[in-house]
Amino acid sequence: MILNLKELLCKQIPNQDFTNNSCIKYIFFFVIIFYCSNYAVSQNVIYKDSLGKYSVRNTAGEYLTTIKYDTVYSYYEGVAKVRLNKKFGLINKQGREITQLKYDKIGNFNEGVALAISNKKIGFIKKNGQELTQLKYDMASEFNDGIALVSIGNLAKKNYAECKWGIINKRGKEIVSLKYDALIFFSNRYIRVKSDNKWGIINKKGQIILPIEYDGIMELNEGLAPILLKNKFGFINEKGKQIIPIKYDNVGEFINGKAKVEKNNKTFYIDRKCNVVD
Repeated sequence: MILNLKELLCKQIPNQDFTNNSCIKYIFFFVIIFYCSNYAVSQNVIYKDSLGKYSVRNTAGEYLTTIKYDTVYSYYEGVAKVRLNKKFGLINKQGREITQLKYDKIGNFNEGVALAISNKKIGFIKKNGQELTQLKYDMASEFNDGIALVSIGNLAKKNYAECKWGIINKRGKEIVSLKYDALIFFSNRYIRVKSDNKWGIINKKGQIILPIEYDGIMELNEGLAPILLKNKFGFINEKGKQIIPIKYDNVGEFINGKAKVEKNNKTFYIDRKCNVVD
């Protein structure tokens, strides 16, 4: 950063020697001016009039929008949600509406994308106001490490068994077709998947990491998750590798390096190497 600033300062003040530590005061001054200028631009003020209507003003007191909104939410990375007549949209730092006010709900932005709902259908919009996907899904997760879990099914009858789940990427492409009965994030890289009442693990590309043949896979804790097969429990790691054999009648999660287990009507604790501990 300092080297780039030196080059810039040399162009702006060509007669000054910027090859030694004496240039630090100039660099410091330049950084402060640059930061404050950008800070002032980004710090729009949300204004509410005596009738309860909202607008946005800049630091000079100039109105960037008309005083018409029922709510203006705080800016996040240059974008703010607005609400008028029970419909939501987005405005940018200049106060310009970058979407129509047509959504029933807009979620918080995560990884540059937000959930949007209209007529009980869910899709995704980007910070520039463009729709990443059509609003066609019935359920969806927020984006997590570049992917989101989406589902289409008959929610009107609350028949969740008919819902099928898949995965989309940041381009809005369905990289895993909507064919699974359930998808649940297992970690940042892997996902628990259910099909025909059996569970397994896939990666973000839909490749099977752990065969879909288990009766249950629980949440990770301290890097290990209980797994159930034919009424017996064991433990796997994040990658689906079996770390502790499937031989226990019941298990608890790992806490402080040990887990409570039950076998042959006896209850005791084991460590990560399957040793019995106090």
